[in-house]
Amino acid sequence: LKAKVLVFFSTCKQARFVSDAFSKLRPGVPLRCLHGHMKQMKRVATYDYFSRTKEIVLFATDVASRGLDFPDVDWVIQFDCPDDVPTYIHRVGRTARYLSGGRSLMLLLRSEREGMLRRLADRKIPIKEIKINPQKHQDITQSMVALLAKWPELKDFAQSGLTSYIKSVYLSPSKDVFDVKKMDLEELSRSYGLANPPKLRFLKKAGIEAARGGGKAVASGFGDDSDGEGSSDEGEDLLVVKRREVPLELSPEPEEEEERRAAQARRKRLKIRDGGLGTGKKVVFDDDGVATTPFERLTAAGKGGEEEDGDGEEEGGYRDAKERFDAARSRLREGDVEDKRRVKELQRERKRDAKRKRREASAARGAGPTLSLPPNEEDGEESYESYEEEEEERGARRATLPTSIEDQEALALK
Repeated sequence: LKAKVLVFFSTCKQARFVSDAFSKLRPGVPLRCLHGHMKQMKRVATYDYFSRTKEIVLFATDVASRGLDFPDVDWVIQFDCPDDVPTYIHRVGRTARYLSGGRSLMLLLRSEREGMLRRLADRKIPIKEIKINPQKHQDITQSMVALLAKWPELKDFAQSGLTSYIKSVYLSPSKDVFDVKKMDLEELSRSYGLANPPKLRFLKKAGIEAARGGGKAVASGFGDDSDGEGSSDEGEDLLVVKRREVPLELSPEPEEEEERRAAQARRKRLKIRDGGLGTGKKVVFDDDGVATTPFERLTAAGKGGEEEDGDGEEEGGYRDAKERFDAARSRLREGDVEDKRRVKELQRERKRDAKRKRREASAARGAGPTLSLPPNEEDGEESYESYEEEEEERGARRATLPTSIEDQEALALK
């Protein structure tokens, strides 16, 4: 691990999951992550740190394959098969820059091997197949399983990362290289530390069933015994152990969880109807012990007695629930009209108080030039009355003012 390594993934969720998982495994080398869902400032900080550090591993998507000059990259590892040959060239181009050297490694599935090698050969790109040294190979599957059991949020990342990768394969236009039907989902899920593959609704809607290695291997191992003679159905039932795959319950995806909650809310929402609530019926008993429904009790209230509603008003004698609701609606409308009338009265009262305070303030300041505007038609009759009162008060103040020059000088000296 004493090298600068750049690892490419197909999706952002894959890069995030692998980065978080290996950070908790503590491999003894600095780890960083770079993908398109990160903010620009965090991307720049990750790029600067990776460029300055000599021994580091960076998990990235194709956002780092173009336009970025990483100095002294020793290894470029393509964990997922590139979409096409130009993508492969751009990824490998992150190493061996100018005069420096570098090496590249590409990992391929069995279903991707033939198509990708043929494309590289058509572009005359030399590539050499290598085999893993068994002595240096280390299996971390059990460590990943234990890690997901310890960190539930990491399990969610693993499911979302695997789902996004399978979806990218399903949506890829290069069907000669990427074929979701040939992928072993069970083996792929175990490599992520998952006991079973996540739910893939987009494959189910398209009517595609991906290969499942464990189940099909067992089925092929206990297939038809057409070569044997004298075999019978009873003998097969006695000797063949039929394996039944029982998938473990996985935590639902956010969209499925939201749909489940919405369905529960719809089931809890009850509609009122005559004779009961929703699909069930509510039964009440009167003083004589006779069973009846709440609406029948309200209907009989006007015949045998009267009940009080929430406002303290007595009501009863309704023929059905609709008549009762209509009466309640009319009372609410009358109350609404009365409330609006009270609000208008309060507004008019506030206007009168404001005008009175302005008159008192002008009287306290002494006589001076005043300006009165004609009343507005929207203010109503009260505005005209207040306007006339103000004119009378101004006339009274003018009558008390000194008229001669001597009286005005004496008032000014005061």
